[in-house]
Amino acid sequence: MVVDQNFHRVKKLLFLLSLILFSTNSFSKNFNFNKIIELEAPWGSSFVNENEMIVTEKGGKIKFVNISTREINEIDHNLNFVEYGQGGLLDILYHEDYIYISYTENRNNWKTSTSIARAKFNKNKLNFKKYFSSQSTN
Repeated sequence: MVVDQNFHRVKKLLFLLSLILFSTNSFSKNFNFNKIIELEAPWGSSFVNENEMIVTEKGGKIKFVNISTREINEIDHNLNFVEYGQGGLLDILYHEDYIYISYTENRNNWKTSTSIARAKFNKNKLNFKKYFSSQSTN
């Protein structure tokens, strides 16, 4: 009987892979998660620094959260958004003192588009300027 030379290599590889997959217990750690704040339908978040983050809630709120003190401040904004289905305020990113956000833009008469806007970071009020808007399909 002729045996393919690759058969033994594949057999060894499968054995090593199964050994790794079934021995993950030795590599895993126990993690404990603690809820630090209450949010309504959080959708996106971005760290501003080690202790502070900015969070979007699908329903339209942008919150500034201090993780150490658990203090939450709502930030006013000028976005024209609509919450419908999976639409609302979506992802948010802090980068070099600017906030970038994706959201479901309200184009009236139940027409919407996914849009992206940018604002200079401010803990009290974000004045967004729209940079991108997709073509509405509805």
